[in-house]
Amino acid sequence: MTVHRGLKVVVAVLILVAPLLVAAQSSSPLIYTVSLAHPGNHLVHVIMQLGPGTSERELQLPVWTSLYQVRDFSQNIDWVKAANLSGQALPLRKVDKSRWKVSGATNGAAIADGQAVITIKDDDVATTHHAANDFNGDGISDALFMNSSGKVALWELNGNHIDQNATVGSVPAGWHVDGIADFGNDGKADILMHNDSGKVAMWQMDGNHIASNTTVGSIGSDWKVIGADDFNGDGKADVLWQNSAGKVAMWQMDGDHVASNTTVGSIGSTWHAAGTGDFDADGKADILWQNDNGKVAMWQMNGDHIDSNTSVGSAAGWKVVDTGDYNHDGHADVLFENAAGKVAQWQMDGDHIEQNLSVGSHTTDWHHV
Repeated sequence: MTVHRGLKVVVAVLILVAPLLVAAQSSSPLIYTVSLAHPGNHLVHVIMQLGPGTSERELQLPVWTSLYQVRDFSQNIDWVKAANLSGQALPLRKVDKSRWKVSGATNGAAIADGQAVITIKDDDVATTHHAANDFNGDGISDALFMNSSGKVALWELNGNHIDQNATVGSVPAGWHVDGIADFGNDGKADILMHNDSGKVAMWQMDGNHIASNTTVGSIGSDWKVIGADDFNGDGKADVLWQNSAGKVAMWQMDGDHVASNTTVGSIGSTWHAAGTGDFDADGKADILWQNDNGKVAMWQMNGDHIDSNTSVGSAAGWKVVDTGDYNHDGHADVLFENAAGKVAQWQMDGDHIEQNLSVGSHTTDWHHV
C-alpha cells in the first residue's frame, strides 16, 4: 500500500471485515509487513498476508468518525489486485471506495495497493506492479528520448530532478518504438519495437542498461501495435495489435516470450484505438475506442476475451488524447482535446461517465503528446 501524506506518512491498512473473518479463521495469523520503500517520497509499502480460510473475504479500509475519514485514505489507493503463485489472478471486485471482495483465497492471500510500489500476494502468490515508465524500479516515472538518428537516452527522474542522464543504445534504421511497459513483472519498464518487415524485438531494461535484447516474433506488415498493457492481470504487460481491416489480436506475454497469440475480435475501419486502462478497477486493462464521428466505445477485457462491448458516449469535434486515473479513485479516466485548444475530461466508473468536466484551454500551437 502506498500512502502519500506530505510532511508525515499515515499508513492506511486494509483490514478484514470482522463478520466475514469469523468463518475464515484458522490457526494462521494475519501478518503485516511494513517497509519505508522510498523515505524521500513518503512511500510506505504494506503487505497484509491472510492465512487459509474461506474462499471469499471482504476487505475494508479502517473507518473513524473523527479527523481521519474514509475519503482521506481512499484517495491514496489506486487499485488492489491478487494473484497466486502460478501467475493466475484471483477474482477481486471493488464494492465501493473503501471495500473490496477477493475470491479464491482458500489458501490465503496478501493484499496491498497499486501505485508505485505494489505487491499483491496470496499464500501461494507474488505479483508486483509499478509506476508507468519506471525503468529503474524506484517507483518514480522516468523519461525516454530518441533522436532522428535512432539514439535512445533516458532521464532517470526524482520529481523534477534528473538523477541520471544516460545513453541507452541505438535503434537501427527501419525500427520503431511501439510501447513502454513492464513485460517481465520485475517492476522495471521495458521497450517494445518492431521494424518495417514485421519483426518484433524487446529491450528488457534494468535502469538505463539493456539487460536483454531479444527477438520476440514476427507479424504481418499491415498490423500495428495499438496498446501495451496488462490485459489478463498477471502483472506482465501484453501487446494489442490491429490490422488495416480492423481485426484485433493480442499477444499475451511472459517477458519476451509470446505465451498466447489470439484473435480478440474485429472493429470497423472507422474505429480507432484511443487508449487502454483499467476502467472498472478489476486489475485488467480495458480498451477504449473512438469513431471518426466522435462516438466512444469500450471493450472491458478479461485477458483476450471481451467481457463487455458498450457504447460510452459521444464527443463530436473532440479527440481522445490520453487515458489515466486523474482523480485517484482506481478507475482510468479519459482526456479530450479539441481543435480550439480546449481540454476536457470524462471521469469514469467502468463504462459509465460519472463526470464530464472542463479542464482548461491552451493556444492552438500547443498539442497534447
